[in-house]
Order: sequence, then structure tokens, then C-alpha cells
Amino acid sequence: MMEYESFHGVSGWAVLQLFVWAELGIGSAYFWLWTCISGFASLVMVNAFGLSHKKAVEQDKSMIPWFAYLCFFPSVTILYQILIQVMAMAFPLSGRLPPDVPVELVISTIFSLMLINAITPFQPLLHRFHRYRATFRCLAVLIIIGMIIASLSFPYSPYRPKRVTLQHASRSERMPGHPGLDEPAVLFAVCDAGPIGNMVARLKEIDSRGVTPHRDLHDWDSVFPLSHFLQGYSLPAPTPILRSPTAKVLSDTWDPVAHERTLVIQVDYTGSEWSTMKFMGPLKRWNLTAEIPPISIQPGYHVIRHIGEHGLSKWAVELTFGDRIQRRFDLTATHFTQSPTLQSIVQTLPDWTAPLSLMSAMSHIDV
Repeated sequence: MMEYESFHGVSGWAVLQLFVWAELGIGSAYFWLWTCISGFASLVMVNAFGLSHKKAVEQDKSMIPWFAYLCFFPSVTILYQILIQVMAMAFPLSGRLPPDVPVELVISTIFSLMLINAITPFQPLLHRFHRYRATFRCLAVLIIIGMIIASLSFPYSPYRPKRVTLQHASRSERMPGHPGLDEPAVLFAVCDAGPIGNMVARLKEIDSRGVTPHRDLHDWDSVFPLSHFLQGYSLPAPTPILRSPTAKVLSDTWDPVAHERTLVIQVDYTGSEWSTMKFMGPLKRWNLTAEIPPISIQPGYHVIRHIGEHGLSKWAVELTFGDRIQRRFDLTATHFTQSPTLQSIVQTLPDWTAPLSLMSAMSHIDV
């Protein structure tokens, strides 16, 4: 009876999940459709060829014919394929989560939930063989073996590399309120969880002054919004050979009736692939979209990142403010190439890393 009720419960669980997901408007509700179809087919097989409870007791056999379980194989195969596809997408994206997110816990939870649903159709077999203690012991042994292997294995290899970002950055003018950001440096950030001791040790060997913890969020304006979760170290370095971005005001008008100041600013980032401009609000409107852009970085910064096409090195934007106060516009020009300093550092990194190298020059104007 336990096997019989559990067998029916599998189909009921799939139907319930399909109904709930459909009611919630979840687009992947079809995920449960295959299990529902397989469950319906298996119940037809049980009703057609299964034994009644009385005959099952008399013959000491199961009420469920063994071939009824075969109906679940198509759906289980599809579930395993979906599991592989989801994990192939989730694993790379997990490296882009902020550092405060427990990546391992998130991935393991997703994997466990999907795997549980994939093996659910065969759980009633436990009641057929009455091997409860043996099953739990085997599971415990497998879990212990898996934990030992995971704890002793290194998570990265040349085929599964750890992504790191190296930025050779310099600032042409000082940035008030942020001491330590004025000196040129190589900024080193990791994009995946896991050990970084080997890489830090290599960086310490390069410069006698050693490496220091990551300096400031403003160092990574070049890759905003990824700057929100890039953390790592900085290494003193010479100034990179890269032209600093410049900007000029094409128009500056004040409307006393509307109490609005409208600026048209042109940015020149010749010699680089893209540029950013960061400034404080509050911003009333701009000419890029009809909506007022939300705050990009607290305590009130807006960030515009421009990615140019070949041969393009200038862009302009119209900004309208509700006051006439002077504002600082921080500019960043980014060139995706390796400076000699970056080349020497990349050569020292382990073969299980995948470095992304870039150079950035920072400047500002006060308007």
C-alpha cells in the first residue's frame, strides 16, 4: 500500500506544481507537464495491469507492475537535460554575483531541487524493497565521499578557469575625499569565488611594496555596473601610456522661470574603445530617454557609459538640473589592451586563470 500510495502521490505532486506555477504566471511551468503526462500513462498501466490489494496480499506481490515505472523514463530524461542546461547557464552567471551572495549555497540549492524532482518518480521503489536503513546508509556514505572529494579537489583548471580582471589605471587629477586614489596602480579583481592566495603571493613578488586590499568603488567606473561587486587588490605601478579623456561644455543655459540649468557636454576619448562620465544629481531630465534615470551609485551619482564604434571618439549629452551649483564630472577612458606592466603580471598568473586586461585613464572637469 505504501508503494501504491507513493506512486499516485508522484502524479499528484506533478499536477499540483503545474497548477501552482501556471497560476503564478511562471513561464517555465511546462517543466512539470512532462511528469504529468508520464504520471497519467503510468496510472493507466497500473489500472490495466496492476493487482488489487487483496490479490497483492494473497500473492505477496506489489500492486504496481514493474513496467509502469518505464513510463517515467521519457520525462526523467527531459528533466536531466533541463538540469544540465540550467546548470550550464547558472555556473557562469554565478561568477557575476556580488561578493556578499553565498554563490555555493545558491548553486547547490538549485542543483539539489532539480535533482530531487528528477528522481522523485522512482522514490516509491523504496517501499517495494523495504530497504530503508540500507538506503539511508548508502546515501550517507555517498554524501561523505562527495564531501571528502570536494574538500580535497581544486575547483579550477585550464579548462575551468578562474576569471580575473586586471586594470592598469591612473588619474590625472586628484579626487577629493578619496585619499589613496591619486597614484597609478594595477587593480586586480576576481570574478569567481574560491582561493586567491596563489595569485596574491605572485603579486607580492612583483613589487617590494606589496599589494593592498582593493581601494575604492570609483576605481572601476570603466566597467560600471560591474564595479558594484569587483573586489580584490591594488599593486603600485607606473603611469600607463594612455591619453586621458577630456570634456568641454558646448552649451550652458539657465532658465530663471523654470529654475533649470541645461548643460551640453562633449566627451573626447580618443585612443580608447569606450568612456564613462559620472556626476552627482539630482537630474531633472536628459536627452537620452524620456524617463529620468535612477541613481546609479549612492549617495546620488549618475553614470553614463558610452561604447563607441570604429573611428568614433566623441559623444555629447544634454543634462538638465534644478539648480546652478557647480558639479564635478568624472571621466574615464578605457583601452582593452595590455601595458608592459600588465603583460609582466599576466605571465606570472597560474594557468588556471583567465585574465581580462584593460587600461584606464581618469580625469574630471568642474562645471
